[in-house]
Amino acid sequence: MGLPRLFSIVFRALVGTRVLNEPVVKALPPAARINRRSGSSSSDEDVEDAVGAAAAAAAAAGALRGDILALHTRYLSEDGSSVDYDGLRTSPEFAAYVDRTRTLGALAPEVLTKRQRLVLFMNLYNALTIHAVCVAGPSTSSLGRLIWTTRMAYRVGDHVYSLSDMENGVLRGNAPMLIFSPPFGSSDPRRKVALPAAEPLIHMALNCAAASCPPVRYFEEDNVEEALEGAASSFLSDDANCAVDVKARTVHLSAIFSWYAVDFGGGSDEGVLAWVRDHLPEESDKRAELTDLLSSPGAPVHIKINKYDWSLNV
Repeated sequence: MGLPRLFSIVFRALVGTRVLNEPVVKALPPAARINRRSGSSSSDEDVEDAVGAAAAAAAAAGALRGDILALHTRYLSEDGSSVDYDGLRTSPEFAAYVDRTRTLGALAPEVLTKRQRLVLFMNLYNALTIHAVCVAGPSTSSLGRLIWTTRMAYRVGDHVYSLSDMENGVLRGNAPMLIFSPPFGSSDPRRKVALPAAEPLIHMALNCAAASCPPVRYFEEDNVEEALEGAASSFLSDDANCAVDVKARTVHLSAIFSWYAVDFGGGSDEGVLAWVRDHLPEESDKRAELTDLLSSPGAPVHIKINKYDWSLNV
């Protein structure tokens, strides 16, 4: 066992896990779940059961959608940049949402398609963040937030997923983060749920309740790619997240591009800047300036990382 893996195990053990949707309500499990455990079904039955499990999972996720959107409608600002936590935590809409999260135990995320898992876990991440702030309070430092995202969790199907598990395990394709090893070890059944590779656009979609985070959004399966591209374009259009200083040959970027640099064009400065350029609005001055900088002779283009504002997004 390598040091990153050992450190990750010890850190998680010290931090612990707080599962916010227990006790979960488990509907009659799909036959696929029973058959996977018994190994007794025929291939035809497996196909039929898998289809049934996928339909049941999609239905459960759809039911949760209405409760999440009710929260968004009443307690989020129009652009999703701020949340009325004080009004939310005592509201009937929040109580209904909390009750609905207990049905997540009936899901079988491993039978969902890649797109369905992408949408489900992005929406669950943002909803769990709001849930955690309401019942446990926020953390307003980088170390505190690392502990917080490791600790706050939902049970989804047969397994527990913390915010960190959702982001780094599922949505980043079980990738390491800073000095931590990938969340899911070689024998962890949650590896089946992880996306095949990191999806860099999620970083423009996930909100951890900090002022510097991207706005809270709800994603739908039928247009998720377009919505993610739009989220990236909007995020980068904000000078707080991306600003080009032509004279200094410097690009000021959100700390997200430092923490997860490997997800953006392989992690080199050139790769990160090329990714940023390609996801800025096509006709924007900022994209034109960055394109000219990257193609012009002269000193290298430098990246300067902005300080992240961990204060609560209220």
